[in-house]
Amino acid sequence: MSNILKKTTKNYCTHGKRRLHYQTYGRGSEVILAFHGYGQDHKVFYETEKLLGGQYTIYSFDLFFHGESSWLSRHQTLSIDEWCTIVKNFLRTQRITRFSVMGYSMGGRFALSLIGCFAKHINQLILIAPDGIRSSPWYQLASTTLFGNYLLRTIVNRPFLFFNIVMLARYGKFINRGVLKFAVEQMDTRRKRYAVYCRWTVLRAIKPNLSTVVRECNRQSINVKIYLGQYDQIVKKTSVERLHRKLIFSKLYNLSVGHNKIVREAIIHLSNRS
Repeated sequence: MSNILKKTTKNYCTHGKRRLHYQTYGRGSEVILAFHGYGQDHKVFYETEKLLGGQYTIYSFDLFFHGESSWLSRHQTLSIDEWCTIVKNFLRTQRITRFSVMGYSMGGRFALSLIGCFAKHINQLILIAPDGIRSSPWYQLASTTLFGNYLLRTIVNRPFLFFNIVMLARYGKFINRGVLKFAVEQMDTRRKRYAVYCRWTVLRAIKPNLSTVVRECNRQSINVKIYLGQYDQIVKKTSVERLHRKLIFSKLYNLSVGHNKIVREAIIHLSNRS
């Protein structure tokens, strides 16, 4: 019964009027803070309970504009300093002094952004098909320029413009098929399009400083595990591999999966080496 109650209880870390929702998996003595990918929520790490829960307690968070987490206003941008403050408040409340960080896809940006604030307290950095190492020019245009912001707002209400662009990109082969499919799935309803707008604008400042990441990971001897999918069409492997080569205590694993199935395979791999 207690396990059922644990799964249905909503846990929040509050910061002003912001609420970061999380779920806890496992009862181990070591701690992992886990951050999911785009359009997902904490449940993407559900299998860590069975596979890693004996050694770790995993706090799996819903990023803002995902799951049960809430944000005050789409006009206020989340900065890295504020992101670190939110996590610091959570760590203090839970009396956590040392921990590891795990980020999948978009969650990789949030995980990497914590290195500059908490490097002295981090045991492991686990990156699963991580975003945040190379910025997409489309993302830069839409999230950081006035024209791109206007275009993104227009697409929320007039999606035919977006789908026309998608058709041109498909026929012109400017973007690979996997990326196009992912984009269409995230834009096929007005609610999803509005969520895209908020995520791309409010969360645009979460861009890790890779020089800081390399320096602090090497200085603090942080063990880095990086998982890439051999058939992943979303994440650019060359940029991730370049980062890996600069990290002294880094191991890179290529798994025989695509972007959407890599989390489970990475967790299985971790469990076999824990």
